[in-house]
Amino acid sequence: MSNIPQRWHEENQWYFVTVVTFGRDPWLREEKNANLLMQCFREERKIHPFRVGALTILPDHWHCILRPLSGHLGKVIGSVKKRMWHQRREHEPKLGEI
Repeated sequence: MSNIPQRWHEENQWYFVTVVTFGRDPWLREEKNANLLMQCFREERKIHPFRVGALTILPDHWHCILRPLSGHLGKVIGSVKKRMWHQRREHEPKLGEI
């Protein structure tokens, strides 16, 4: 049996989420990167529907209050992070992790 707790999930609930950049690199302090993150939210909302109650972007992390309309919270957050990574790689090919 694993000691890792299972993530709590319930349909139609609001969640407070914090996502930290890799190595706490403050790349979100640049306006173009913060705008790119917001664009990723807009694009992913078309694929994995969700509502955003609040989004706060800080230099090395972001906070969000959101409610998935279908599917699982992990799927929504994972898709936003993946899209962000791909978008940044297009603009900065030498990037590693984000």
